[in-house]
Amino acid sequence: MQEFEKRDTAIIGVSTNSIASHARFAANQELEFTLLADTDAGITKAYGVLRKTGRMAERVTFLIDKKGVIRRIWPKVEITGHALDVLSTIDELGLA
Repeated sequence: MQEFEKRDTAIIGVSTNSIASHARFAANQELEFTLLADTDAGITKAYGVLRKTGRMAERVTFLIDKKGVIRRIWPKVEITGHALDVLSTIDELGLA
């Protein structure tokens, strides 16, 4: 988180799970970023990441610049090494 903060980068997680589910998950995982409960799937539909079952979002990362432009998309994210990849991309694109 400190490396993202150094780059003035916000991290926001979005899923279709409930607020209560998010709170439990964040507490269990000791998350340091915001989780949004998209219970009506409006956000996940708008970004095209709602699974075919219509109940859950795909695990996708969008890197959005300060003007609101999507600069990079990582579909089917694997957790291991992902944060470093995003940080590297922020630096490569000069977004920091």
